[in-house]
Amino acid sequence: MANKKGIILMNLGSPDSTKVKDVRRYLNEFLMDERVIDISYLGRLLLVKGIIVPFRAPKSAHAYSTIWWKEGSPLIELTKQTAVEYMKEIHAKEKYNFKLTTIKPYYNNPDYINAMAENMKPFLEKEYDHILFSYHGVPGRHIKKSDITGCHCLQKENCCDVASPAHDFCYRHQCFTTTKLVTEKLNIPANKFSISFQSRLGKGWLEPFTDIRLEQMPKEGIKKLLIICPAFVSDCLETLEEIAERGKETFIEAGGEEYTMIPCLNVHPLWVSAISKWLKEYADGNKEMILA
Repeated sequence: MANKKGIILMNLGSPDSTKVKDVRRYLNEFLMDERVIDISYLGRLLLVKGIIVPFRAPKSAHAYSTIWWKEGSPLIELTKQTAVEYMKEIHAKEKYNFKLTTIKPYYNNPDYINAMAENMKPFLEKEYDHILFSYHGVPGRHIKKSDITGCHCLQKENCCDVASPAHDFCYRHQCFTTTKLVTEKLNIPANKFSISFQSRLGKGWLEPFTDIRLEQMPKEGIKKLLIICPAFVSDCLETLEEIAERGKETFIEAGGEEYTMIPCLNVHPLWVSAISKWLKEYADGNKEMILA
């Protein structure tokens, strides 16, 4: 067989439908991953199947129903539009032998930063008081576990600002860096933006929490808010329902006046061009690439 190049464009995933049984199956598979909930298998089993899924599945099913497209899951459809087609099924059938290479994180890649900035520009033309960069949260212990020095992340004051080898693997530092680069490119003053973390599941997750900040901001004089979720490249439940719908309700009920969510990159031309460029640069051998 001739050598061939394959590309896998990965995203988090989505239930097959908005039915409770499909959402339950998806949550079980997702949350039972030891890299998502990093406790013992027995503890994870009891927590996920005994507490989280029974209570969360019906609520999540309803939430999905509010953002579901007629074609299916927005996340899956947008990923398909970006990737053109799925390679996973084909690969599973053929059982190819291959070398696997993962493209390094692109949080500070100029192509990504440029796409982010251009995606935001039209929304900056209107009057606004503040921009909130809302990133998906993770438990603080995940940040500490990824610290290759074992003594830097969340253990030193201003750890994300003090140079360290730990930054190569620190999600929190990378969120701050993306925000810094984008706001510098757009000449947004430091007092006009801030960072928060959403979608927490339990205690000990990164702060400040997005939902809490949305309650506080109107009381601080922020009445016209722009919010963007850079951790997601495709709109999904966490952006379309948690932020665009529930987030707006929280902000307006707290006294806010205008609330605008800037869409994810989705199929923005500069984002698609960036992915194409990266793949051409990396796929120069008989390898499969993952762009996560």
